Amino acid sequence: MRQQRGPHSCFVSCAKPHQSHAIELKKRLQKLFPETIQFFIGVQSIEASERWHDRILEELRKADTLLVLLSPNTVNRPWLIFEAAAAMALRAQLIPLRFCGLSAESIPAPLTTVQSVDLTDIDQTEGVLRQMTTALPPKAAALASTARAIVEYFVRASDAPVPEPELVAHSAEESLRSLATLSLTQRQIFFFLLESGDEGLLESEIRAGCHIPYFREQTLIPRTTPVSLRTLPITPSEYYFRLRDLEHLGLLSMSKEDRYENRWRLRPEIARELKGWRDTHFPGKRP
Repeated sequence: MRQQRGPHSCFVSCAKPHQSHAIELKKRLQKLFPETIQFFIGVQSIEASERWHDRILEELRKADTLLVLLSPNTVNRPWLIFEAAAAMALRAQLIPLRFCGLSAESIPAPLTTVQSVDLTDIDQTEGVLRQMTTALPPKAAALASTARAIVEYFVRASDAPVPEPELVAHSAEESLRSLATLSLTQRQIFFFLLESGDEGLLESEIRAGCHIPYFREQTLIPRTTPVSLRTLPITPSEYYFRLRDLEHLGLLSMSKEDRYENRWRLRPEIARELKGWRDTHFPGKRP
Protein backbone atom coordinates (compact mmCIF):
# COMPACT_ATOMS: atom_id res chain seq x y z
CA MET A 1 0.00 0.00 0.00
CA ARG A 2 1.26 3.48 -0.82
CA GLN A 3 2.04 6.16 1.71
CA GLN A 4 -1.16 8.11 2.38
CA ARG A 5 -1.19 11.59 0.79
CA GLY A 6 -4.57 12.87 1.95
CA PRO A 7 -8.09 11.49 1.46
CA HIS A 8 -8.06 7.84 0.43
CA SER A 9 -8.80 7.47 -3.31
CA CYS A 10 -10.95 4.55 -4.48
CA PHE A 11 -11.43 3.68 -8.17
CA VAL A 12 -14.54 1.57 -8.91
CA SER A 13 -14.11 -0.45 -12.11
CA CYS A 14 -17.13 -1.99 -13.84
CA ALA A 15 -18.54 -2.87 -17.23
CA LYS A 16 -20.85 -0.20 -18.63
CA PRO A 17 -24.11 -2.22 -18.25
CA HIS A 18 -23.26 -2.55 -14.55
CA GLN A 19 -22.85 1.17 -14.01
CA SER A 20 -26.02 1.29 -11.90
CA HIS A 21 -24.54 -1.38 -9.60
CA ALA A 22 -21.33 0.63 -9.23
CA ILE A 23 -23.31 3.79 -8.45
CA GLU A 24 -25.31 1.97 -5.77
CA LEU A 25 -22.11 0.59 -4.21
CA LYS A 26 -20.49 4.02 -4.30
CA LYS A 27 -23.54 5.61 -2.65
CA ARG A 28 -23.41 3.13 0.22
CA LEU A 29 -19.66 3.49 0.68
CA GLN A 30 -19.74 7.29 0.55
CA LYS A 31 -22.32 7.31 3.31
CA LEU A 32 -20.09 5.06 5.43
CA PHE A 33 -16.85 6.96 4.64
CA PRO A 34 -18.11 10.53 4.00
CA GLU A 35 -14.85 12.41 4.62
CA THR A 36 -12.03 9.90 4.31
CA ILE A 37 -12.51 8.24 0.90
CA GLN A 38 -12.99 9.83 -2.54
CA PHE A 39 -14.62 7.59 -5.15
CA PHE A 40 -14.26 7.54 -8.95
CA ILE A 41 -16.36 5.41 -11.33
CA GLY A 42 -14.67 5.23 -14.73
CA VAL A 43 -17.79 4.89 -16.87
CA GLN A 44 -19.69 7.62 -14.97
CA SER A 45 -17.18 10.26 -13.86
CA ILE A 46 -15.74 11.41 -17.21
CA GLU A 47 -17.01 14.50 -18.99
CA ALA A 48 -17.90 14.23 -22.67
CA SER A 49 -15.12 16.62 -23.70
CA GLU A 50 -12.37 14.76 -21.82
CA ARG A 51 -9.85 12.33 -23.35
CA TRP A 52 -11.23 9.29 -21.59
CA HIS A 53 -8.11 7.11 -21.64
CA ASP A 54 -5.94 9.89 -20.21
CA ARG A 55 -8.47 10.57 -17.45
CA ILE A 56 -8.72 6.84 -16.63
CA LEU A 57 -4.93 6.58 -16.37
CA GLU A 58 -4.74 9.73 -14.26
CA GLU A 59 -7.30 8.33 -11.80
CA LEU A 60 -5.62 4.92 -11.73
CA ARG A 61 -2.35 6.62 -10.81
CA LYS A 62 -4.08 8.41 -7.93
CA ALA A 63 -6.01 5.38 -6.68
CA ASP A 64 -5.11 3.76 -3.37
CA THR A 65 -7.75 1.05 -3.86
CA LEU A 66 -9.33 -0.47 -6.98
CA LEU A 67 -12.69 -2.20 -6.55
CA VAL A 68 -13.56 -4.36 -9.58
CA LEU A 69 -17.18 -5.49 -10.00
CA LEU A 70 -17.23 -8.93 -11.64
CA SER A 71 -20.10 -11.11 -12.81
CA PRO A 72 -20.25 -14.19 -15.07
CA ASN A 73 -20.91 -11.97 -18.10
CA THR A 74 -18.11 -9.48 -17.40
CA VAL A 75 -15.33 -11.45 -15.72
CA ASN A 76 -13.30 -11.80 -18.93
CA ARG A 77 -13.81 -8.27 -20.26
CA PRO A 78 -10.37 -6.99 -21.36
CA TRP A 79 -11.06 -3.47 -20.06
CA LEU A 80 -11.58 -4.67 -16.48
CA ILE A 81 -8.52 -6.90 -16.64
CA PHE A 82 -6.32 -4.09 -17.93
CA GLU A 83 -7.52 -1.66 -15.28
CA ALA A 84 -6.73 -4.29 -12.65
CA ALA A 85 -3.28 -4.91 -14.12
CA ALA A 86 -2.56 -1.17 -14.20
CA ALA A 87 -3.65 -0.76 -10.59
CA MET A 88 -1.38 -3.59 -9.50
CA ALA A 89 1.57 -2.13 -11.42
CA LEU A 90 0.92 1.17 -9.65
CA ARG A 91 0.85 -0.54 -6.24
CA ALA A 92 -2.82 0.11 -5.53
CA GLN A 93 -4.79 -2.31 -3.36
CA LEU A 94 -6.87 -4.53 -5.69
CA ILE A 95 -10.18 -5.99 -4.43
CA PRO A 96 -12.24 -8.08 -6.91
CA LEU A 97 -15.95 -8.04 -5.96
CA ARG A 98 -18.07 -10.98 -7.19
CA PHE A 99 -21.84 -11.17 -7.65
CA CYS A 100 -24.50 -13.04 -9.66
CA GLY A 101 -23.06 -16.41 -8.67
CA LEU A 102 -19.54 -15.87 -10.03
CA SER A 103 -17.12 -18.30 -8.35
CA ALA A 104 -13.59 -17.40 -7.31
CA GLU A 105 -12.29 -20.18 -9.59
CA SER A 106 -13.77 -18.42 -12.66
CA ILE A 107 -11.70 -15.27 -12.21
CA PRO A 108 -8.74 -14.87 -14.64
CA ALA A 109 -5.26 -13.52 -13.98
CA PRO A 110 -4.17 -10.98 -12.77
CA LEU A 111 -7.29 -10.87 -10.59
CA THR A 112 -6.49 -14.31 -9.17
CA THR A 113 -3.41 -13.01 -7.34
CA VAL A 114 -5.56 -11.46 -4.60
CA GLN A 115 -8.49 -12.67 -2.53
CA SER A 116 -11.87 -11.88 -4.08
CA VAL A 117 -15.02 -10.98 -2.15
CA ASP A 118 -18.55 -12.34 -2.65
CA LEU A 119 -20.90 -9.36 -2.28
CA THR A 120 -23.79 -11.68 -1.48
CA ASP A 121 -21.99 -13.02 1.61
CA ILE A 122 -22.47 -10.88 4.73
CA ASP A 123 -19.23 -11.96 6.45
CA GLN A 124 -17.09 -11.32 3.37
CA THR A 125 -18.76 -7.97 2.74
CA GLU A 126 -18.24 -6.83 6.33
CA GLY A 127 -14.63 -7.97 6.03
CA VAL A 128 -13.93 -5.85 2.96
CA LEU A 129 -15.50 -2.79 4.63
CA ARG A 130 -13.21 -3.26 7.61
CA GLN A 131 -10.31 -3.66 5.17
CA MET A 132 -11.17 -0.29 3.59
CA THR A 133 -11.38 1.47 6.96
CA THR A 134 -9.16 4.54 7.13
CA ALA A 135 -7.88 6.77 9.94
CA LEU A 136 -11.47 7.61 10.98
CA PRO A 137 -13.19 4.22 11.26
CA PRO A 138 -16.99 4.13 11.12
CA LYS A 139 -19.02 2.87 14.05
CA ALA A 140 -19.51 -0.89 14.16
CA ALA A 141 -23.30 -0.56 13.86
CA ALA A 142 -22.98 1.65 10.75
CA LEU A 143 -20.50 -0.77 9.15
CA ALA A 144 -22.79 -3.74 9.81
CA SER A 145 -25.83 -1.87 8.47
CA THR A 146 -23.96 -0.88 5.29
CA ALA A 147 -22.79 -4.45 4.74
CA ARG A 148 -26.38 -5.74 5.03
CA ALA A 149 -27.64 -3.12 2.56
CA ILE A 150 -24.92 -4.01 0.04
CA VAL A 151 -25.65 -7.74 0.34
CA GLU A 152 -29.40 -7.20 -0.03
CA TYR A 153 -28.79 -5.16 -3.19
CA PHE A 154 -26.37 -7.57 -4.87
CA VAL A 155 -28.45 -10.65 -4.04
CA ARG A 156 -31.09 -9.11 -6.36
CA ALA A 157 -28.68 -7.53 -8.88
CA SER A 158 -29.01 -8.65 -12.50
CA ASP A 159 -26.19 -9.64 -14.82
CA ALA A 160 -27.03 -7.95 -18.12
CA PRO A 161 -25.08 -9.27 -21.14
CA VAL A 162 -22.19 -7.07 -22.20
CA PRO A 163 -22.10 -6.68 -26.00
CA GLU A 164 -18.86 -6.20 -27.87
CA PRO A 165 -18.35 -2.49 -28.71
CA GLU A 166 -19.25 -1.52 -32.23
CA LEU A 167 -16.51 0.24 -34.18
CA VAL A 168 -17.27 3.11 -36.53
CA ALA A 169 -16.62 2.11 -40.14
CA HIS A 170 -13.82 4.13 -41.74
CA SER A 171 -12.72 4.19 -45.35
CA ALA A 172 -9.01 3.57 -45.96
CA GLU A 173 -8.64 7.20 -47.08
CA GLU A 174 -10.24 8.54 -43.88
CA SER A 175 -8.08 6.28 -41.74
CA LEU A 176 -4.87 7.26 -43.49
CA ARG A 177 -5.68 10.94 -43.02
CA SER A 178 -5.83 10.28 -39.29
CA LEU A 179 -2.10 9.43 -39.32
CA ALA A 180 -1.40 13.15 -39.23
CA THR A 181 -3.21 13.43 -35.88
CA LEU A 182 -1.42 10.59 -34.07
CA SER A 183 0.69 11.20 -31.01
CA LEU A 184 4.35 10.26 -31.12
CA THR A 185 3.65 7.06 -29.18
CA GLN A 186 0.75 6.02 -31.42
CA ARG A 187 2.89 6.69 -34.51
CA GLN A 188 5.73 4.54 -33.19
CA ILE A 189 3.37 1.65 -32.47
CA PHE A 190 1.66 1.97 -35.86
CA PHE A 191 4.88 1.90 -37.88
CA PHE A 192 6.26 -0.92 -35.76
CA LEU A 193 3.20 -2.98 -36.71
CA LEU A 194 3.56 -1.86 -40.32
CA GLU A 195 6.98 -3.57 -40.40
CA SER A 196 5.63 -6.77 -38.79
CA GLY A 197 3.92 -8.15 -41.89
CA ASP A 198 0.49 -9.61 -42.52
CA GLU A 199 0.49 -11.88 -39.47
CA GLY A 200 0.69 -8.95 -37.05
CA LEU A 201 1.99 -9.25 -33.50
CA LEU A 202 0.81 -10.30 -30.08
CA GLU A 203 0.46 -7.52 -27.53
CA SER A 204 3.38 -8.96 -25.55
CA GLU A 205 5.53 -8.95 -28.70
CA ILE A 206 4.66 -5.29 -29.31
CA ARG A 207 5.69 -4.33 -25.78
CA ALA A 208 8.91 -6.34 -26.08
CA GLY A 209 9.94 -5.08 -29.51
CA CYS A 210 8.61 -1.51 -29.80
CA HIS A 211 11.25 0.77 -28.32
CA ILE A 212 9.02 2.86 -26.08
CA PRO A 213 10.06 2.81 -22.41
CA TYR A 214 7.43 1.72 -19.95
CA PHE A 215 7.58 1.66 -16.19
CA ARG A 216 7.15 -1.27 -13.83
CA GLU A 217 8.27 0.31 -10.56
CA GLN A 218 6.31 2.86 -8.53
CA THR A 219 9.45 5.00 -8.12
CA LEU A 220 9.34 5.84 -11.84
CA ILE A 221 5.82 7.25 -11.70
CA PRO A 222 5.68 11.06 -11.29
CA ARG A 223 2.41 11.24 -9.39
CA THR A 224 1.92 14.99 -9.69
CA THR A 225 2.70 15.26 -13.42
CA PRO A 226 -0.23 15.36 -15.89
CA VAL A 227 -0.46 12.43 -18.29
CA SER A 228 1.57 13.13 -21.43
CA LEU A 229 2.77 10.25 -23.51
CA ARG A 230 5.18 12.56 -25.32
CA THR A 231 7.27 12.96 -22.20
CA LEU A 232 6.50 10.00 -19.92
CA PRO A 233 7.25 6.30 -20.25
CA ILE A 234 4.07 4.27 -20.52
CA THR A 235 2.63 1.28 -18.68
CA PRO A 236 1.81 -2.04 -20.39
CA SER A 237 -1.85 -1.11 -20.01
CA GLU A 238 -1.25 2.14 -21.91
CA TYR A 239 -0.03 0.10 -24.86
CA TYR A 240 -3.50 -1.44 -24.94
CA PHE A 241 -5.22 1.98 -24.80
CA ARG A 242 -3.09 3.29 -27.70
CA LEU A 243 -3.75 0.16 -29.75
CA ARG A 244 -7.48 0.55 -29.16
CA ASP A 245 -7.24 4.19 -30.30
CA LEU A 246 -5.61 3.02 -33.55
CA GLU A 247 -8.33 0.39 -33.96
CA HIS A 248 -11.09 2.98 -33.54
CA LEU A 249 -9.40 5.15 -36.17
CA GLY A 250 -9.69 2.23 -38.59
CA LEU A 251 -5.93 1.65 -38.86
CA LEU A 252 -5.63 -1.66 -36.98
CA SER A 253 -7.68 -4.77 -36.37
CA MET A 254 -7.56 -7.03 -33.32
CA SER A 255 -8.30 -10.72 -32.84
CA LYS A 256 -8.26 -12.84 -29.68
CA GLU A 257 -5.29 -15.20 -29.68
CA ASP A 258 -6.26 -16.90 -26.44
CA ARG A 259 -7.77 -16.00 -23.07
CA TYR A 260 -4.95 -13.61 -22.20
CA GLU A 261 -3.48 -12.37 -25.50
CA ASN A 262 -4.68 -10.18 -28.38
CA ARG A 263 -3.12 -10.14 -31.84
CA TRP A 264 -2.90 -6.79 -33.64
CA ARG A 265 -2.32 -6.16 -37.35
CA LEU A 266 -2.88 -3.45 -39.94
CA ARG A 267 -6.23 -3.61 -41.68
CA PRO A 268 -5.58 -5.24 -45.10
CA GLU A 269 -6.82 -2.19 -47.03
CA ILE A 270 -4.52 0.08 -44.99
CA ALA A 271 -1.52 -2.17 -45.69
CA ARG A 272 -2.35 -2.15 -49.43
CA GLU A 273 -2.66 1.63 -49.57
CA LEU A 274 0.65 2.15 -47.76
CA LYS A 275 2.65 -0.34 -49.82
CA GLY A 276 5.14 1.38 -52.07
CA TRP A 277 4.63 4.98 -50.95
CA ARG A 278 4.95 4.93 -47.13
CA ASP A 279 8.65 5.89 -47.26
CA THR A 280 7.87 8.86 -49.50
CA HIS A 281 4.99 10.22 -47.45
CA PHE A 282 6.31 9.45 -43.95
CA PRO A 283 10.12 9.77 -44.09
CA GLY A 284 11.81 9.25 -40.77
CA LYS A 285 8.57 8.44 -38.95
CA ARG A 286 9.19 4.75 -38.42
CA PRO A 287 10.57 3.62 -35.04
